[in-house]
Amino acid sequence: MTRQQQHVSDPAAFAIEMGGGLAGMTVGAATGLGLVTACMATDKDASLLEDPPSCAGPVLLTGAALTVIGGLIGVRLAARATGAPRSTGGAFVGLLAGALAGGLVVNMLGNTFENTPDEIAVPTFLIIQGSGIALGSRIGGR
Repeated sequence: MTRQQQHVSDPAAFAIEMGGGLAGMTVGAATGLGLVTACMATDKDASLLEDPPSCAGPVLLTGAALTVIGGLIGVRLAARATGAPRSTGGAFVGLLAGALAGGLVVNMLGNTFENTPDEIAVPTFLIIQGSGIALGSRIGGR
């Protein structure tokens, strides 16, 4: 077995890649949340759901994009550190599949996302999405 094959089958290496994806998504999401907070500060009477300020749409899209980019960068860096083959395209497909799977699981947990306590919903969603990114990168990198 070659060194690269050894890293691919190592559960610890996969956990590191998943953690890299999670860390990257967290940094991207935190940056996006900061942008949303700054946007909401421009209009004290605005409500994000009922009467959002004009900057809310572009800022939310930017936050989502930063989360995706952060996750992709995080998993790529972690895969490089573990020596595993990596694929940005595979990681992106895994990110989308992980987001769908995470949303479905959170929905099943609490019937709707709004009814699931954040302490359960957010970590569950992020772990599933992080797993999807790492798995996609692994499958695409073969």
